[in-house]
Amino acid sequence: MIANNMVTKTLNESFEQYKALVAQLSQQHSCKDGLINIPVNQTLHKVALASPEPPIPLLEYFNRYLAAKSMDPHSEELSSYYTQTRSMLQKWGSFDPNDTSILLSRERFGPKTFNDRRNCLFKFFDWLVRKGKLSDNPLADVSAKKRQRNAEQRKPFTEREVAVILEALKTDRFRKKYSRYSHAQYYPFVAFMIQTGVRNAEAIGLQVRDVLWSTGEITICRALARTSKGTNEAARKEKGTKTNNVRFIPMNAFLTDLLKPLCIDKKGTDLVFTTEQGRMIDDRMFQRRTFKPLLKELKIQERDLYACRHTFATRAVLAGIKAHEVAYLMGDNLQTVIANYYHKEKVTVALPELA
Repeated sequence: MIANNMVTKTLNESFEQYKALVAQLSQQHSCKDGLINIPVNQTLHKVALASPEPPIPLLEYFNRYLAAKSMDPHSEELSSYYTQTRSMLQKWGSFDPNDTSILLSRERFGPKTFNDRRNCLFKFFDWLVRKGKLSDNPLADVSAKKRQRNAEQRKPFTEREVAVILEALKTDRFRKKYSRYSHAQYYPFVAFMIQTGVRNAEAIGLQVRDVLWSTGEITICRALARTSKGTNEAARKEKGTKTNNVRFIPMNAFLTDLLKPLCIDKKGTDLVFTTEQGRMIDDRMFQRRTFKPLLKELKIQERDLYACRHTFATRAVLAGIKAHEVAYLMGDNLQTVIANYYHKEKVTVALPELA
C-alpha cells in the first residue's frame, strides 16, 4: 500500500492510516516454532526463518588433524610449530574461517613466525577441504612473507677473530673480578661448535656415548631443543636433529684433546658440555651474558652464537672440502649450505680457454 501511494503521490506522511493495517496483519499472521505463515494468493506457505550455521569447531578439528598425522595432540613432545598455532586458534575463539587472513594479519608476527602460522593453517585447511568441511582453502591467496635475514648477526668470524675469542674464553680474560662464574667453562662448547659446525641444540645435547673413541667419530643424532616454555634445562626436550638424520663427524687431534677430559668419569647418557656446576648450558643466557659482552670487549662486530656454524661452513669450503661434504657434516642439504652458510671473500677464477 505504501509503495502504491508513493507512486500515485497520495502518501500520508504521518503514516496514521497505515498503523491499523499493521495491527490487523499482526493478528492474522502468527510466528510459531520459527515458522511464519505468509498468505500468497490465498494460500499459506510456511517459510523457515533463516538461522546462521554454527561455526566449525576449528580447535576440535585441529586436534583431529594432528591425530590423523599420527601425532598425539596432548603430548608434551608435540612441536611448537603445532602447539603455538593451536594456541592462536584458541585465542581467536569462534570465528568464520573466511576471516582467517584478517585475524592472521592482525597478529604482530615477524616474517618467520607469520610464515610458520600461515603454512600450518594452510595445510590444516587443505585437510578440512579434503574432508568436506570447507569448500575451499581460505588462505589460498595469502602468500608467505619474504624474510629479511640479519646476515650481519651470523657473519662468519675471521681466523684472527676465532683465535682471540677462544683465547679470551680460555684464559678468563674479561671475567669480572668478583664474578662466581668463569668464562673458561664455555671454551670447550664454543670451540666444538666452531670446529664441527653443529647447531647450538646439538652441541648442548651431545652425550658421552655419542663420542665413539673406537672409530674416532662423533655421532650427531639428537638435540636438546628449546620449547615454548623457555631455553633453561627444565624447559628443553630431547628430540632428533632438525632434519631427523644421523651423521658422523670425524675426530681430529684437536677434537680428541678437547673431548677426552670432558668424558672422563661420566656415564654414557651424561652431557659432554656442562657448566662448572654440572648443569646443562643455556645457550641464550650464555650469548646474552657472556658471549656478546666478550665480543664487545674484543671490539669484534656483534654476532649471534649461531655465527659459529657459519664460520665452520666458510672455513671448511675454503680449506677445500667439497660443498656436498660440508652439507653432510652440517646435517643440511646442499642448497641450504650454499645459500645460507657459505660466505667467502671474492676469489678470482680463471675461465678455461678454448683451444
